[in-house]
Amino acid sequence: MQTSAIVTLLFGFMAQSALATVNLGTDSAGTPIAWISGQSECTHTVTNGCDNRFTLSNGVTYYIKGCGGAGLTLFNNDNSFNANCRSVGSQHLACGVTENWSC
Repeated sequence: MQTSAIVTLLFGFMAQSALATVNLGTDSAGTPIAWISGQSECTHTVTNGCDNRFTLSNGVTYYIKGCGGAGLTLFNNDNSFNANCRSVGSQHLACGVTENWSC
């Protein structure tokens, strides 16, 4: 029974990180930021660009690779792949936020 509970818990954490769509962009000062899609971009987290870990409101820590290249890739804190990001252009949102990528 205990093993079953641990496996269920692990799958729950994996599903949480896989199901969250992460939006990337900049704030009004041009600082790189991220937030969970469907939540307010006004409560974003500063990412400090590529290769720097950041934790979002879902409690999951991520980092981004590929800055300066053709595309971005989102990774989980344990270095596992999360998602390839797609460009959404420059969408100007509330609180001076501009969204550029969705992962």
